[in-house]
Amino acid sequence: MKKKTILFFVSILAIMISMAIVSPAKASITGITWLPPYYASTGTTIIYKDGASVKVAIRVMNDIPVKMNVSKVIINFPVMGKNKTLDLSASPSRIRPGSVELFTISFNASATEAISSSILHDYNIIIEHVDAANRIVGVQIFRRADIPGAPSFVVYSTTQADAADLYAKLITYSTVYTAFTSAEAKSLASQALTTTALGLAYYTQGEYSKAKTQYETAVSLYGQAVTAEKDYTTDAQEATLNTTLTTNAAALIEANARMKTAEASKLLADAAMTNAYGFYFIGIGFAVGWSFMGIGVIIYALRKPKTAG
Repeated sequence: MKKKTILFFVSILAIMISMAIVSPAKASITGITWLPPYYASTGTTIIYKDGASVKVAIRVMNDIPVKMNVSKVIINFPVMGKNKTLDLSASPSRIRPGSVELFTISFNASATEAISSSILHDYNIIIEHVDAANRIVGVQIFRRADIPGAPSFVVYSTTQADAADLYAKLITYSTVYTAFTSAEAKSLASQALTTTALGLAYYTQGEYSKAKTQYETAVSLYGQAVTAEKDYTTDAQEATLNTTLTTNAAALIEANARMKTAEASKLLADAAMTNAYGFYFIGIGFAVGWSFMGIGVIIYALRKPKTAG
């Protein structure tokens, strides 16, 4: 590792020496953009997952009054001892005076090269210029700190990224499901929180595999808690519904009974009325009959022949 680092700095020194002996050519970097698919971007840090395809767009301005021929654009990572190069030597890119050209460097993120995700990698941008004969006439080095909006570079291992994803999911669970009613759900959620805390402790220590295992368990426990709460809520709703239905059915039966009683009372009333009318008419019949009989007797008495006496 030390040998590689020494060789790398020797090569950088050689570039700097070449800058002193070549004709001056001046460029400036007006901005740099790290493109997706990055894992996360915080504004000051750009994070890629191990093996991800990295693309960096760099805007270069020509500050000299003649055309500038850019033959190479290099991202130099001092701690890694690596250069990521866009080589245009076969066909240099010509930038007119005062114009800006966009150059994109592509490479694959490597957790091995990055050494550790705890390292926020600094980097330099190197611009190489050539003349019409393809001879180097200028090399400029720009530090990350001097480039507008240039973030530090970080690489996560796949396991670390998976653990971080699970932790984000757990944060969502704890935010969305803030209260459980079921005793079983409460117990499972409590276990999930404890397991999450243990996973976070492992993650902080850099033991990402152990952290991932704990987070997976916590996610499973939260899922079980949500299911238990759902089942409990459903059972409670069904019980309430059944009670309501039973109460309503009893009320309906009682109402029907009252209705039948009312109907029976009406029938009795109607029957009584009918009987009353019957007796009334019978009474009238008797009265009329007796009246006619009385009249008959009177007429008979008046017409009866008198006997000799």
